[in-house]
Amino acid sequence: MVGITVLMTVKNGEPYLASALESVLGQHYSNFKFLILDNASTDQSREIIKGYNDSRIELVALAKDLGQTGALNKGLELINTQYVARIDADDIAKPQRLANQMAFLKDNPSVGLVGSWYEIIDELGNVKSKNKLPTRHNEILNSMLFENQFVHSSVIFDRQAALASGGYNQKFRHAQDYALWWDLGLQGQVANYPDYLVQIREHAGQVTRFFHKEAAEEPRKIIMKAITSPQLPEACRKLSYRALGYAEIKYGSALSGDGFKSVRYALKGLLAAPELFFNKQALTYAIRAVMGQKGFNVLRYLKRLFSASNAP
Repeated sequence: MVGITVLMTVKNGEPYLASALESVLGQHYSNFKFLILDNASTDQSREIIKGYNDSRIELVALAKDLGQTGALNKGLELINTQYVARIDADDIAKPQRLANQMAFLKDNPSVGLVGSWYEIIDELGNVKSKNKLPTRHNEILNSMLFENQFVHSSVIFDRQAALASGGYNQKFRHAQDYALWWDLGLQGQVANYPDYLVQIREHAGQVTRFFHKEAAEEPRKIIMKAITSPQLPEACRKLSYRALGYAEIKYGSALSGDGFKSVRYALKGLLAAPELFFNKQALTYAIRAVMGQKGFNVLRYLKRLFSASNAP
């Protein structure tokens, strides 16, 4: 019996789609369905998918662009397996990914969401960095108050648990995954598998990974909801004021160049949680909010110049 469906949505994914498809079809764990929703692509994405003669693939060609959130929810409606594994059309799943995560879920039936550590690769597939994430439930929730602790292309989650929480929140275009992980984390147990099971590609064609106002405002709204949830663990609740301060600073950074408004949010966050003065990432966001993007870029350039001149 098939218990898992790999879910991919694609919108004009031609440059890297074949690599992503082959990484899924080459999994050591082979008993899965592969549902691909083409979100009204205008390039050769559909032809590339049709070129793979594999009975596990089901291609759904959407007549209009539903956006990624809409396409993901459409996929959840069509899937009938217990688990859903996500993969983006420009990322890579290592061959052992599904096997390791499915074995983990079998051994840990209380876990409804599992991700993994990840590598960042460039356009050519060269590894730029290796990134670890917290692996245990409580550590993940504590850290997720500040930044998303799951890579979307690494997760496997329980479909019924996701549907019970409303699926991917249609209000969010960029942080729909972050909102869902919080819903699942407050319902049950979550984890990250301690191995680099996926490769996340950085390339010039990306939009949502760039830092901008909307992409920062959505996580801020999600955090404000999470810290008021009665299901929030007490350890997380003690960090809620700091989490909200961090979200305000990060939002101010995204507004850099918007005059006093960006400065106001940065100061609001620092006043709410003064210890963030000693948090490197929060302070970086605050400086960016105060100086604006151009000033921040000049500061970074001068810092690199100073470091180079003082090198032995």
